[in-house]
Amino acid sequence: MSWVTDTRNGMHLDVGLMIKEGAPLVIQCTGNFTYDPLLMHPRVDLEIFCNNPAVPTAPGAPTVGVALPRTMNTLDPSCMEFARQCIRQCQNEHPRCAKLPTRYTPTRVLDLGENDGSVIKLLCDSDASSAGWAALSHCWGTETKPPMLNAKNLQDWISGIDRSALPPTFSNAVDVCRALSIRYLWIDSICILQDDPKDWEREATRMGDVYQHAELVIVGASSKGPEVPFLGPREDEWGTKTFHFETPFGDRLPLHVRKRRILAAPLDQGHYDPPFTDHWATWKQAGPLYSRGWCFQEAYLAGRALHFAPGSLIYQCKTHRRSQESMPPYSLVYPGTFEEVSDYRKWHLLVKLYTARQLTFASDKLPAVSGLAVSMPQAGGSRYLAGLWSESLLVDLLWHVSPTGNRSKTPMAYPPSEHRAPSWSWASVKQGVLWNEYKNFEPLAQVMEAKCSVTEAAPFGAVSGGHLKLKARLKPCIVTHDRHKGQHHAYYIKPDGTKAKMRWFLGDGMLIPTVQEDSPQQGAVCRRYNVGMETYYDDFDGASALFLCLGRTGSWHYDHVGLVVAPSLGNPGCLERIGTINCVSKDWYDEGEERVVTVI
Repeated sequence: MSWVTDTRNGMHLDVGLMIKEGAPLVIQCTGNFTYDPLLMHPRVDLEIFCNNPAVPTAPGAPTVGVALPRTMNTLDPSCMEFARQCIRQCQNEHPRCAKLPTRYTPTRVLDLGENDGSVIKLLCDSDASSAGWAALSHCWGTETKPPMLNAKNLQDWISGIDRSALPPTFSNAVDVCRALSIRYLWIDSICILQDDPKDWEREATRMGDVYQHAELVIVGASSKGPEVPFLGPREDEWGTKTFHFETPFGDRLPLHVRKRRILAAPLDQGHYDPPFTDHWATWKQAGPLYSRGWCFQEAYLAGRALHFAPGSLIYQCKTHRRSQESMPPYSLVYPGTFEEVSDYRKWHLLVKLYTARQLTFASDKLPAVSGLAVSMPQAGGSRYLAGLWSESLLVDLLWHVSPTGNRSKTPMAYPPSEHRAPSWSWASVKQGVLWNEYKNFEPLAQVMEAKCSVTEAAPFGAVSGGHLKLKARLKPCIVTHDRHKGQHHAYYIKPDGTKAKMRWFLGDGMLIPTVQEDSPQQGAVCRRYNVGMETYYDDFDGASALFLCLGRTGSWHYDHVGLVVAPSLGNPGCLERIGTINCVSKDWYDEGEERVVTVI
């Protein structure tokens, strides 16, 4: 449903205004459709502006600033002129954007030849670093797959293919490169052997370098697949409407209104990228590409990126972001322009944005963010453990799945046949994740050992298992599920046989009580429900688990935090994570038993 229909049906809708001197007036409709009052969902952002750059604000309407017209066809020559102007300014005026010295060169690139050439060749092991290359970020699509390099057609690509054989998205990228005088182009499906697992693994680990050191990353954000061009007319919904506003002075002032190119909550969230702000904040860009997992690190790592979004042409570098219709001053993107956060907090926020996107294959969960992990400051001195870092491991373990209305009724755990990340890694669930911010976290557990099984060629890539050995306090507890409220709770039995106060906790999706006859564990054990299994909605009370205390926050009496774990049915003597729990009272910790346990 649209936000208009929701409003007519009586659903709650908040309206917010963002007023910034000299800038368009932004009106936002925000819906709240979950049990979590902090998780706001922007439905539409509109901006009202005047289009005369000579007038800083509209007379009689001081909250309405100036913006430039939106080009409704990206084939218009003004679009490439805008791109050239942005790149020149970046090269001449941005010290932060100075190209880093590197000897890195992609293993393969496409040689586009001269501007009027129709033959495109694949170059292997050639030095394109001196001339520079562009990289394409694109959607692979679901109905029609892009051209893919394999052992059979490798020689054909080296000999050269006619440009007419390229799908529209790739052909558009060639047009952009030639318009910007960039001779070499890197496209993942053509520059990596798709039928060679070793080549794919090796090149996947280098993708971060490809995008980080490219002269330009071309982001085909408006295209949902290779057959859909990103150059051409925009949809009518992105057009501008004009209305007349009668001022207090009796003047009829022509104002313009259009959809903003982003959805953001809070409203100013869209002014910073990456959005290192509150954990609950939402920042969405319109376009099919922005929902795909692989494309997240491609745009983030880019030194310079040109986004062909549905509603705007956007240039972003390491200094600022500007759209074709925006007026200076442009949004600054480098650290230090607002309150700085720690490196581990940045990682949490990046993982939050990444896991909100979609992946076709569960096995890509860690490889698709490996380039980003390598670029983090932690990579220089901290071990990478299936998406977590050794130096901040106890806090990293406290991730939880993003709030949704049917969270407790949705299977989220990947089955081992699809993905073998350990249960304590966020990569083990098919759901967006986030972290609460603990400003005064005091560790109460000790990491004795932490290991993940990775290949030598891809230490930041896929894992085939892992374990943690922790010395911590554990308190046996009982898990319940209320299907009507969609909530999980845990409690323990006091020495006098009565129930302690139940504590609400965030399960990793749907949980079920399971009895395994040949297991030494007596009674039902609580475990995560795997994606693809038959849906199970019943209430239950009596599934055993344990509270594993990781630390305390020092905020209140209910300040202990940790994991909810359960005995592994497939690996006797080990534990598996089933959720995370906050605001636990001190008695859970005091009455717990200190043990050394292995979590897998």
